[in-house]
Amino acid sequence: MPLNSASSWWRPVLRTALAYGLLPNLLLGLIAVYLGVSRPLVDLDYLALGVLVPWLPRLLGGLLLMVAMIFDLILTVAPTYQFDLAKVVETAQELFNLSPAFVLPIIVTIVIGAAIVAALMLRLRSPSPPRLTPSIAALLLTLLALGTDVLLSPNVLTGMDRAVTSINVAGSPGAFLTHQVLSEFGSTHAIVVTPAPERASTPIVDGLAAGRLPPKLVLVVVESWGYYEDAAAREQIIAPLRALTATRPDLSLTLGSTIFQGSTVNGEMRELCGIRSTSIRLPDPQIPLQDCLPHRLAALGYRTTAIHGYRGSMFNRLNWYPVAGFEHTWFDRDLLDLLGHSSRCGSTFPGVCDGDIAGLIGRELDASPDARQFIYWMTLNAHLPIFATGDPRAAADCNASAVTRDDEQQCRLVKLHRLVMQALADMMASRRDTGLVIVGDHAPAFVSGERRHHLSPDHVPHAVIWPRDALSAAVPAPLAAP
Repeated sequence: MPLNSASSWWRPVLRTALAYGLLPNLLLGLIAVYLGVSRPLVDLDYLALGVLVPWLPRLLGGLLLMVAMIFDLILTVAPTYQFDLAKVVETAQELFNLSPAFVLPIIVTIVIGAAIVAALMLRLRSPSPPRLTPSIAALLLTLLALGTDVLLSPNVLTGMDRAVTSINVAGSPGAFLTHQVLSEFGSTHAIVVTPAPERASTPIVDGLAAGRLPPKLVLVVVESWGYYEDAAAREQIIAPLRALTATRPDLSLTLGSTIFQGSTVNGEMRELCGIRSTSIRLPDPQIPLQDCLPHRLAALGYRTTAIHGYRGSMFNRLNWYPVAGFEHTWFDRDLLDLLGHSSRCGSTFPGVCDGDIAGLIGRELDASPDARQFIYWMTLNAHLPIFATGDPRAAADCNASAVTRDDEQQCRLVKLHRLVMQALADMMASRRDTGLVIVGDHAPAFVSGERRHHLSPDHVPHAVIWPRDALSAAVPAPLAAP
């Protein structure tokens, strides 16, 4: 075979492999390494598009490559936010609840970046004509990657126990997302609900079973309160609770950790209802909410109130909180009216400052001293990126821990959690009739895998402050909530 003939064959093959195989997968692979997440070595979507792109108008081909890259990036980044594939699809509408100042620059950056990489891929690919050679090369590479994945990787065809590699050789984010979208909107979409193996609210559940509970109950789920492996970092957060109970022999303090799974709403369902669900789109007839704590406590005469410092449309809390049994719901506008002053904190979800809400809870408990009350608070301000609070109650010593000493984001996060604990300790300072349960929803969604390395991947901390004297007071017979 003449040399120039061989060159005319191998050159487009090589350019096809570089354009649709090496370039995008190397780039997203490096991103995955930085994030500390697992990603298939080869994204089949790029190779499959390599079969079609030579036959398409250049602009259309570039747009398709951009979409493939954005899908790839979404599924690569999603695990850092405790999201799986299903939750990426069913929570897509929540983008509209994000602060425009936060989300628009990110979207613009992603689109521009994807456009640049797509342009590089089109420039690197074999120019047309010929069209057939690069298409055949891309098809063969697709089949090779797919076949290698079937032979070596965990999959449903050969069985997980016969896998040679622990990671997937190849994957298709486009196919997975398309399947998920179709199943989401199809009539056969099944939701799997199982009991949560652990919940920090167990003292309340046990009190219900024993018929003995304090007349006032407060459950706080703290946004992004993860379990630091470093004890010094943990102590900086819970120090106000220790200081409170050290001077109050009538209060007991119990510290521990709880298994978490999924994102914030998963944490709420775990603590309120004791369940795990593959879906967080609530309410849904397939997800039982009739046995949640608000329902059970309301049956005993407790006034049930849910508080969140952001708008009620976020994760549809305005609708599913009442279904879970809350008689009263307070969101951003309600809280601002009750506070009587402006209160805005946070970046991703700018809402009512967490530091203002604990005092409001205390005033609500005191407003009806003889009534039984259950107040639930889902905190807000610790969403990433972490903003710097100037509240003096957030006086954590970041030099006390190697985790926070040289990391501004970790330091800010610890301070925000310290602020919540101090505010709650102040609220409990003179209370003798209130049981308080505080627990994290999930580990913070730090993008850097190095930052997440300092936190447990499957546990969140909890703290329970319980009035010793109130344990002897039996819960009265069920009556209508006041």
